[in-house]
Amino acid sequence: MVDERCVPLSEAESNFNTLHDHLLQHVRIPYYNIHPMPVQLNQRLCVEEDRGALLYENEIRALVNGSSFHFVLLGVGYDSHTASLFPGSKWDEHGEKLVVMTESPAKPHQRMSLTFSAINQARRVAVLVMGKGKHELVTQLSRVKDNSDKWPITGVKPASGTLVWYIDYDALLG
Repeated sequence: MVDERCVPLSEAESNFNTLHDHLLQHVRIPYYNIHPMPVQLNQRLCVEEDRGALLYENEIRALVNGSSFHFVLLGVGYDSHTASLFPGSKWDEHGEKLVVMTESPAKPHQRMSLTFSAINQARRVAVLVMGKGKHELVTQLSRVKDNSDKWPITGVKPASGTLVWYIDYDALLG
């Protein structure tokens, strides 16, 4: 998981719930190989002292060789956010942290997200952009310089891996 809203994992707004309903329940993968982000601990949602982000980071460090994922699949929002890394935040302040708590400026949900540090250690990163509604974003991104504060998706730069963009015709041509 690259990010999760601070809602119970059984709710429709949960990324894990969507992933489970549309993919995981249909494939043969042992549940011990599935690692949802721990947004609900001690019967509370994303309470800082529960240290859910640190718990997930430690899980990554223990399970992922050198904390370097083989493959990370990202989407991009209309505001150019990716994972739950939104415009206007100073992502370089997180240093080497792999997981942080964030907040969406548009919706009141707090979130847990992988950082650019975690994403950019991956061997391969794919960005999936689909739909006519993303055409203006694709056009803007083709014209901007890297500025992850304003355009977070531009902060995705795998250090020693590859970055591949998958853009459908609707997003590309409008």
